[in-house]
Amino acid sequence: MKYKVNIDNGNKFHGLTREMFEEGEEVVFYVPFVTDVDTYVTSQDVRIESLPSESSRRKYCFIMPAHDVKVDVSFRGGMTCRHEPQGMPFMGMMGTGMMGMQQIMPQPANTSAGVKDSKFCSECGAVIPKTAKFCSACGFKCQD
Repeated sequence: MKYKVNIDNGNKFHGLTREMFEEGEEVVFYVPFVTDVDTYVTSQDVRIESLPSESSRRKYCFIMPAHDVKVDVSFRGGMTCRHEPQGMPFMGMMGTGMMGMQQIMPQPANTSAGVKDSKFCSECGAVIPKTAKFCSACGFKCQD
C-alpha cells in the first residue's frame, strides 16, 4: 500500500516527482540552503536524516512508514533584530532592505553642544551622560 508525503512548500519544490510512496521505501528530498538563517526540517512522523550535499540545496531522507508523513520546513533568525529597544525602529532585510537601513540608523546628536558632559552609546548612538553606566535609550552597558 502507498502512503502520502506532504512537504511544506510543495513536493515538487523539494525535488519529489510524486506524492505517494511504499512502506520501507527511501524518500529523498532537498531544501534550499539559505545563508544567514537557521533552517529547521522536522517531522513528528519520521526521523529525518541530513545527507552530504554539494549544491545550494541540502539533501534529506527518511524511510517511509506505514502511514502518511508531513514534513515541516522553516527558516528563523538571521539579519533581523531579535528585540526592539525603546525608540529604535525594526531593522532587517525583511523590512526595508540594505538601503533603507542607512536611513533608519540613529544619527549622533549635534556634537558641539555639551561634549564635555556627554558621550555616545556604542550600541545605538544615543547621547547619554558621561557618567552613565547603562544607556538610557537601549539599556546597553557602557564601556569605561
